[in-house]
Amino acid sequence: MLPGQAFDLLTITPRHTREELIEQVSAISAEDIHLTAAEAMGAGLLMVPHGIRADWAGFTAAPTTSNDRATGRTHASLERTDSRLVVGDQAVSWIQDEQVSTVRYDACAAIRAWPDGARQLFGSDGTIVGVEPTLLADGAHAVARIDAAAPPTKVLLMPARDPEQIPKPDPQGPRKPHVPPGRLGRWERAFLVPGFLLAILLGPSAGFLTYQLLTNDFDDASSGWVFTIALWIVALGCAWLSIRSSVRLSGIDRYTRRRRRE
Repeated sequence: MLPGQAFDLLTITPRHTREELIEQVSAISAEDIHLTAAEAMGAGLLMVPHGIRADWAGFTAAPTTSNDRATGRTHASLERTDSRLVVGDQAVSWIQDEQVSTVRYDACAAIRAWPDGARQLFGSDGTIVGVEPTLLADGAHAVARIDAAAPPTKVLLMPARDPEQIPKPDPQGPRKPHVPPGRLGRWERAFLVPGFLLAILLGPSAGFLTYQLLTNDFDDASSGWVFTIALWIVALGCAWLSIRSSVRLSGIDRYTRRRRRE
């Protein structure tokens, strides 16, 4: 009972006397415990170590991303250039690069609300969307819209945070996302195969035009040279970008950078 007393003291909850606690425990029957355990097993979330599954116990893996996303006003992140919050009338979504986390208001299990405007929405599927208004463009408007659309019965009022705990945006502006070595960014992945194909098609074409210009006497060779040089630049640029992405994807770049640091 000591942890419960400590929790009540920290959350400024009225504490009970020893007699009241004994009375409350005595009023709980075995059937009450069974019903509570059954409800917890049916709606609870189980956290396991990485690489471990609990299918054998009847659990289903909770989603790590959402298939749908909210439709509404977009609030850019003041921390990262690849992140944004979308607040709609039916749901709220946090989008970071290609990862989407969406909590629908009609499937919201709880909302933690702090006096400084921070919100944390818990979906019934285990998805969590955190909202820090100080780290969003027009964050106060986002919070106001969430409060107006979300079910008030799900709101849990939290005690005020220490001012030092409230995050502040970087004065230098949002930072670009860091792409770990061996992992390609979205545009690099999209350009990898087309870049190779363009290099294969444009390289021989540029070589053929160069040969023709060198071996033949054209009346207006200057325009031909301009076009050929432009073709070489595009072909070599596509080849360089594709080779660079392939090297990063293979992990060779990680090895050479590590050896360089040593």
